[in-house]
Amino acid sequence: MTPELRYAKRAVRQIAAAASWWTENRPLAPMMFERELAHALRTIQESSTVFAELKTTKAKGIRRVLMARSRYHLYWHMIEDGTVVEILACWHTSRGRNPPLR
Repeated sequence: MTPELRYAKRAVRQIAAAASWWTENRPLAPMMFERELAHALRTIQESSTVFAELKTTKAKGIRRVLMARSRYHLYWHMIEDGTVVEILACWHTSRGRNPPLR
C-alpha cells in the first residue's frame, strides 16, 4: 500500500518559497525544481524505508532524500504505522546544517 503524503506547515512554506525562487531565478529551467520535487515525492512514497534514518538529529525516525539538481533535501518521517509519510522540511544543502525538525 502506498503511504499517504502529509505536509508540516513549515514544509509547505519552504517548498513554496523554493519553487517561487527557482521559477524567478532560473529562466532556462523554471520548472525543474517542481519536477524534481514530484519525482522525490514519488520515490519517498514507493521506497520510504530504503532511506536510512538520520543520526545527526535528536529527533528519531527522520529520513531525507537529496534532490541533486536543485540541491535541496526533503526531510520526512513515517507516522500512523507506516501508512502516512509526513514531509517535515525542504532545506537547501548550502545551509550546512539540518533544519529545525519537530
